[in-house]
Amino acid sequence: MKGFKALPLFALVMVLALPGFADSNHEGRLAIAVKLLPRSHGPIAYLVFPSADGFPGDTAKALRHGFTVRPYNGQTVIMIDAGLLPPGRYAVSVYQDVNGNGRLDHNFLGIPKEPVGASENPKPRMGPPRFDECAFAMGATDKTIEISLVP
Repeated sequence: MKGFKALPLFALVMVLALPGFADSNHEGRLAIAVKLLPRSHGPIAYLVFPSADGFPGDTAKALRHGFTVRPYNGQTVIMIDAGLLPPGRYAVSVYQDVNGNGRLDHNFLGIPKEPVGASENPKPRMGPPRFDECAFAMGATDKTIEISLVP
């Protein structure tokens, strides 16, 4: 759209954090702000886990999972509505489905071939991140987390 400028990720996060975003009559909503790699393309998959069981990639054990529409201008925000995540401890994993095949592709060593990320942005190491290093508390108020994808 001519004249339309994308809201920078930090500005969107600040808007979501303003008073009034939370409604005291419900469980909190979760906003997952995903920062993409330069020149990346493809939808973002997200998985929300209530425990270490299946984290980070077993869709069958995720409490919530899905794909976003194609991201815009290097970022996307995924909203998990109130009531879908009761207060508790969670970890989120995301990946960008660059080739559009609906799954995270790995090389012969099991290393992801597509950009990945997790809540709390753990430092890359050998093997997938652990639930405990990615976990955050979700209460009765709205929460915004930021995840930066890594190649």
